[in-house]
Amino acid sequence: MVASSQFEPGASVRISGYGPFRGLRGIIRKVDHIPYQQYLDEPHKFYLIDLQGAYIKEPIWFEYDEVEPSASYEWEERIPAGQIA
Repeated sequence: MVASSQFEPGASVRISGYGPFRGLRGIIRKVDHIPYQQYLDEPHKFYLIDLQGAYIKEPIWFEYDEVEPSASYEWEERIPAGQIA
């Protein structure tokens, strides 16, 4: 999971969190965050994502640690297992 990434609306992402949407790709529509607080290490972000291939047609909110860039996942798909250093 990519915890420190910050995505902008329009970015293509993949859901990496455990749950029914894991592995689906989507487009970020909106970004919301909780400003820095003493008990948080960094600002906490939420992403409203239009999922591709989901049975739910409206966008869904995900926490920052549940999404990763879809490009990194596509790169991993092209490399045969055992060849990633």
